[in-house]
Amino acid sequence: MRGMTDKLIKYVLEETPEDSKICRAFQHWTTTCKRFRAFIDEYKNKIRKKVRGAETEDDIEDIRFELEIPYLLLLNNDFNVQYEAYGTSQQAPDFKITYKETLPLNFEVARIRESEFCDRLEQIERKIAKRVYQIPSHLGANFIYINPSSSLIEKMEHLEDEIVDFIGKTIKRVEAILEYDKPTRYRIYPIEGANDLKLELIKPSMKRNFNNTSWNGGGVFPLPYTGKEQNKFGDIIIDKLRQAIPDMINMLVINTNTWAHDEDSLIDALISIRGFVGEQNDEFFKQKGYNSTEDFINKSRKLRGILFRSTWIKGEGARNYVWENPDANNKLPASVSEYLRNMDRAPIT
Repeated sequence: MRGMTDKLIKYVLEETPEDSKICRAFQHWTTTCKRFRAFIDEYKNKIRKKVRGAETEDDIEDIRFELEIPYLLLLNNDFNVQYEAYGTSQQAPDFKITYKETLPLNFEVARIRESEFCDRLEQIERKIAKRVYQIPSHLGANFIYINPSSSLIEKMEHLEDEIVDFIGKTIKRVEAILEYDKPTRYRIYPIEGANDLKLELIKPSMKRNFNNTSWNGGGVFPLPYTGKEQNKFGDIIIDKLRQAIPDMINMLVINTNTWAHDEDSLIDALISIRGFVGEQNDEFFKQKGYNSTEDFINKSRKLRGILFRSTWIKGEGARNYVWENPDANNKLPASVSEYLRNMDRAPIT
């Protein structure tokens, strides 16, 4: 079966590097869910065409995030998934879902891409992490960002060698005295006045590889709210509303792997849209492709809800955020809503 799975992945992804995020995700998805493997096999030509048409790494990431949704749904035997069941010649949802063999639902998937700022920060951290990983130790390392800025990124890029040297010396100095499973933070002295960046070291009691320093990642605190985050959510909601099918339960899935977007930004976007509706701002909705405010209101009733997923997972509570439209024409079963909130506690990142 593993050979057949590898052959299928190679056919779909072709020359995509084996260590790429999408390839690693496909390996995991197809080996942990037989139903998803059958899904990929059924739609392999369609997916292959999309992969071939991808021009950038972001395009590939869009495909990965889109196909994560059927994987997560097919882990539950109550769901069956069809890909682009309504065709591609018209505006229609990405997936037609059947729940318990009787209830049809539609899922449209969108992803908020990383900004240039987030991409630069991720790139320099990845470069530093790769070098720190080569340092032999029992420790795990991580950066903690309090309020990252473009100025901080420039300093990190300029002082990469000095930062790596500082981390290496700090590891050597404190490894023997650190207590197990107790994270400790250190100011990074090569960056003058770097109160917005700290080095966190931990000695995990369960660490298996003592030949390398682990890089834990994920220590970024959200950016201060700027207002631009809600605009991205709002634009997606208003645009994707056109994909909804009348007289059916339509869900919009918004994915992101950026730490500058969260459920609060989504809520702010919904409040902002409701404000334009309350003002009867026809000009705004005409600019967005609707005939009037009333036209938008009528179409918005087709949207049952929004599922927001981020790779930045909360430590407790629901894994995902689900907003349900109180004005929608159709109701979402409570069992479906509960599953969407809690599916996938450990995504491929």
